[in-house]
Amino acid sequence: MTQRHPRVSGDRTSRHPRESEDQKGSAMSWLSRLLGYVPQEERAGISLDHSSGCWEISGFQDLPSLLRGIRTLFPNEAVLYLEGTSIAADVEEFIKRRQVGNPSKVEMSVIWPRPSVFHMSMSHDNVSELIALAEKRAIPEICDHLHVYQDGVVLLEGPDILDCCVSLSLKFSEEQIKAFCAELHCRYERIRPQ
Repeated sequence: MTQRHPRVSGDRTSRHPRESEDQKGSAMSWLSRLLGYVPQEERAGISLDHSSGCWEISGFQDLPSLLRGIRTLFPNEAVLYLEGTSIAADVEEFIKRRQVGNPSKVEMSVIWPRPSVFHMSMSHDNVSELIALAEKRAIPEICDHLHVYQDGVVLLEGPDILDCCVSLSLKFSEEQIKAFCAELHCRYERIRPQ
């Protein structure tokens, strides 16, 4: 016997229990637009694979130092993903002019307020100019979160750059990580999967 769920006549807020996913998604999209947050389906994307562990880098001095290390460690083909809610207008304009053509969808770290998201080509010149901007600005005026990816694979994840801590893929050898940390005057640790 099928159980029926009562509906109140004229009650526009009541929903049938078998409401379609489209209707739910539509309601959530409307609510997210109203409140300015990023719904879960929009946040999904590539992220660092922690399943086999990673390198955790902590204690670097500032964002310009991290960017210098990133410029050395990563090839020009990599993409720097920047996400933030208070990126300075001139920084935003600089990054927009250096966006990659076909970016990968990266998992968003900020859900509210809706952040600005950029995928910048990591040429030596681009990163050098970003370092110069970062030396004159507070971290949130550059980004709140940054990641580096290449060929659809996240290699560095900085979900909260204010904590001066990032995670790197185990695709990097310990020798590469040691050199990276020596340049940044910071420490590293291999994080084992749980």
